[in-house]
Amino acid sequence: IWFSQTQDLDMDSLMWTPIAADSSMCFKGNYDGQGFKITNLNLINDSVIYAGLFGHIEDVVIKNIKLEAYVASDSSYSGGLAAFASGGIHIEGCDISGKISNGSGIAGGIIGVYGKGNGNVGDMVINNCTSSSVVKGYFSGGFIGFSGGDMVINNCTSSSVVEGDYSSGFIGYFQGGDMVINNCTSSSVVEGVRSAGGFMGECRPSGEAQFLNCISNATISGPQDLGGFFAIYYEYGNSSFKMKNCVSNATIQFFYGTGGTSIGGIGGY
Repeated sequence: IWFSQTQDLDMDSLMWTPIAADSSMCFKGNYDGQGFKITNLNLINDSVIYAGLFGHIEDVVIKNIKLEAYVASDSSYSGGLAAFASGGIHIEGCDISGKISNGSGIAGGIIGVYGKGNGNVGDMVINNCTSSSVVKGYFSGGFIGFSGGDMVINNCTSSSVVEGDYSSGFIGYFQGGDMVINNCTSSSVVEGVRSAGGFMGECRPSGEAQFLNCISNATISGPQDLGGFFAIYYEYGNSSFKMKNCVSNATIQFFYGTGGTSIGGIGGY
């Protein structure tokens, strides 16, 4: 089923209830914003489990949305476009701004949490998207707060302001299989209590993690584990790491803390 937006929508006078707002619901259609805007989307509700334009999405194509969202919730998951995503996800040509706040949970400028899909590279594909959101959460990312599935991100830009325990310009915490970030730029301002990175806070792949043709112009600060691309990288079993044609111009600011400290232009630890 395809849904197409046919005009700009100003939601200023409404308090939004997410589409598929809890675990008993799931949006499985496809949405084409056709380049129209959705502005002043407001959601302030601690009782909503999945807080965003969409709550739970699965096996969808979402494209060409220009979204300005203001989401404040202490629920489980918060995201500008969607709070929780699973299965085959394709997001194309979206521009996300606003403020996403989840003090004790997971927050992402585009997606809060991505769950495991079908086990193939590219279960989640994000192409030609931008995020300029202000994002705050325990796990927080300019694009995705937490990912537990395979994913590919191509030709994307993050100029987000991100704050959290595990935080980054793109993915706050990755614990999936294979991951590719290609031809992307992070100019985000990132502050992390436990880890902070220009592209990724903490990276724990069970497959191959690749950064290709990427640039980090991020400003990163915190008391421990800071990196221009990633703060922490762990190998598991047969996992591997590849970086090619990447540049780090990151500015890193260390604040004295009580934890162990690792700092690097590419990776902290």
